[in-house]
Amino acid sequence: MDSERHFFNLSELKSDTKYAFIVFCDETINPLSTFNFFQSFKTLPTFEEVNNRSFWILGGLNGSNQFISSIDRFDPVENVWVTGVTQIPALRSHSGIISLKNKIYVIGGLFLNSSNQIAVTNLVEEYDTLTNRWRQLGNMPTSLQGFNIYTNGESIYIYWEVRQL
Repeated sequence: MDSERHFFNLSELKSDTKYAFIVFCDETINPLSTFNFFQSFKTLPTFEEVNNRSFWILGGLNGSNQFISSIDRFDPVENVWVTGVTQIPALRSHSGIISLKNKIYVIGGLFLNSSNQIAVTNLVEEYDTLTNRWRQLGNMPTSLQGFNIYTNGESIYIYWEVRQL
């Protein structure tokens, strides 16, 4: 009896799924063999999932008191640092930084003004972690630095106290 080898590529298999396939020869109805197998492989996380579980390091000052432009991300699940993910458009420190719906907001803070002096800003910038794009939003009515910031539902809240000395 002559025999041939035939190969069939199984693609687009899903994780944690039981599969069975039957091998026929020629046009016979009776199967030669039935194979069962369980496909189990690690499902890779989406880009969005990695971004959402990561710690982001944005802006600030280095050891020489110079503003930092590079933004880095740490994935605690894979124990991997990704440096230079993006650059913050307006260098500053002591900003309010918060994440909401795959976007990171950098609000207010200290910056180096055109007179080369450190000043407080009312600037608001948004970084979309999925598209890797920055955009400037409307400025706050007051320049702030060192304040509390939090989210509740789909809103961002800023809290600061004015103290008289």
